[in-house]
Amino acid sequence: MSFPRVVVTSFVLALLLGLPSLALSAEEPSATGHEDLGSYDFAASAGGEALASFERGVGALHSFWYDEAADAFRAAQAADPGFAMAYW
Repeated sequence: MSFPRVVVTSFVLALLLGLPSLALSAEEPSATGHEDLGSYDFAASAGGEALASFERGVGALHSFWYDEAADAFRAAQAADPGFAMAYW
């Protein structure tokens, strides 16, 4: 086998072996909550479902999951319409 063919074959093999790890890193947030988005301590005036949705939105926003964050903030607004931070 010639040198360029070995290099190309090695590159393709390395790429194929690396694809599963790339797929795992692109997973969406879990539907059960924000436990996979890290932990943080955010002072807020709401409680209950509004606060849980807000915190899920903050975690999703900081993980660049903008659609998930928007849904979570809307859920926080619906749970407590007076919770001003949910409208940020």
